[in-house]
Amino acid sequence: MRVIVLLCLSLLWLPFNAAASDGSNLSQRVEQLASSLRCPASVNQTLADSEAAIAFELKGHIAQQLKEGQQEEQIVQYLVERYGEQIRYQPGLAGATAPLWLMPLLLVGLLLMVLVWPRMLRRPPGLGE
Repeated sequence: MRVIVLLCLSLLWLPFNAAASDGSNLSQRVEQLASSLRCPASVNQTLADSEAAIAFELKGHIAQQLKEGQQEEQIVQYLVERYGEQIRYQPGLAGATAPLWLMPLLLVGLLLMVLVWPRMLRRPPGLGE
């Protein structure tokens, strides 16, 4: 009899446990997505870090869209269409953002040329004669 009662209780507990784990998974997904988006009202803060009212509103919007089954890429694309490319905290590679991605490579290349080029021009004594 105890086994049947325990089995019934465990079967009743499964939906509650699944709902709790789904809610925590949803909140993790919202926080992950919010940490990759810039707050429109705060300077240099993500939606996850910002205390602005619009940040809370956008996080609620993200949670609602995820509950409705939309993919994260669709949500980001909607926010980019509404707020512009600056909503992304790390911009993608595009024509306007290419200098942001290429400038560090150019600076490293220039630094190597400044440091290595003079050493290559100097000849060790006795090798060139």
